[in-house]
Amino acid sequence: MRENQIFEDLAGCQRIINHYGVRLTLEKGRMIYNIILEFAEDLKLTIQTYGLPETQVRDLTETILLGLMHIHDRGYVHRDIKPENILICKNNVAKIADFGVSKKLNPFKKGLRKKKMVLKGAPLYMAPETFIYGEYGSSCDVWALKCVILEMFTGKQVWNLPPQTELKTQLSYIISDSKYPLAPMWVPGIL
Repeated sequence: MRENQIFEDLAGCQRIINHYGVRLTLEKGRMIYNIILEFAEDLKLTIQTYGLPETQVRDLTETILLGLMHIHDRGYVHRDIKPENILICKNNVAKIADFGVSKKLNPFKKGLRKKKMVLKGAPLYMAPETFIYGEYGSSCDVWALKCVILEMFTGKQVWNLPPQTELKTQLSYIISDSKYPLAPMWVPGIL
């Protein structure tokens, strides 16, 4: 039910997916919590393997940034920005969804720091400081968005790793100084 509260806290932003309530269902003897959202397609399906034209990437990036600004202005960090959590609604409008691992930041601290490191979100979109220091802050959402922007241009994940790569290998690859993602030469200098 925590995600429902986050949706309520973020209400009023046109760049956050519309939330129509919660429905509990009983499945195989267990109560299942279902969040009812507006219909949309995830960005991953829109990108496919060819990427998107520059004008579309710019438009989508602007709308995603407006959503992130709203999230951060309300004191939250999303912690799981990735194409699957950016939904494309009618008229090609991008909206942020899936607040299951989002967290309210303490206004007196730089970011969220865990005593016991528990990774939240998709490793291939996580900022290096998340792995190194165990911190999550608004800058981690911005890092993830940069990965998404490159993916929108190329149609491929920023880190060229097979899907079955072990988590430990993914982490060491991302925090390596020599492995920061580079935009292909043809991507315009907007990053």
